Amino acid sequence: MEKVIKSIRLLLFFALIQLAFCSCIFWSGTSLALKQSCFYFLLALLGLSGSCAFMHYLSSQNLKRDRLIDRSRFIFLFYSMMIVVNLCGVGLVLSDTIVTVNLLQKAAVELILPSFFFLFGVDLVTFLPLKKWRRLKKNSSSKEVRFSIIFISILIFLRNPITILSIAFYIGLGALFLSFLFPKNLRQEVSFYSHLIRDILFVVCTFLLW
Repeated sequence: MEKVIKSIRLLLFFALIQLAFCSCIFWSGTSLALKQSCFYFLLALLGLSGSCAFMHYLSSQNLKRDRLIDRSRFIFLFYSMMIVVNLCGVGLVLSDTIVTVNLLQKAAVELILPSFFFLFGVDLVTFLPLKKWRRLKKNSSSKEVRFSIIFISILIFLRNPITILSIAFYIGLGALFLSFLFPKNLRQEVSFYSHLIRDILFVVCTFLLW
């Protein structure tokens, strides 16, 4: 399990780097819709996922150890596969134009596509050791690294601000919601149910509307 978790962390880290460069070079002029309906949809998705995780937590006999992903290797591998599928969606969702022929299809696309970036932010908080990175010693080398990262980030942002703002909004929204609304011991379960519910909705919408 630890090897799989490390692999997921590496995938998330490299996906974050790839996302920055793709936003700067390949996705110029494209952006995600910033609509109130998208916000409500993502909030409902996280609320439903949190309810499922909380009910599982209450039904567990051992509240400290009996986590969903610890029960079965198959479940954890299935969870990992959903994360990889979401990362593929993050890389492809703005690369190709999705053709819609009616208003219902367009509304479904505008609701579901931002969820790939939203869940990417959820996974970043769930798996990456963000707190450890914040506690790095403030020596000269770390300051130089931080300055280089900030400088490169500014250059990337100035290259394509509209796309980067729309993507960063949904990634940050997922990260903030998970960080402030759920304790650390429930985050993996919330992430699991969020992916599961979103993927089911995605498949249902694909079969019914296309």
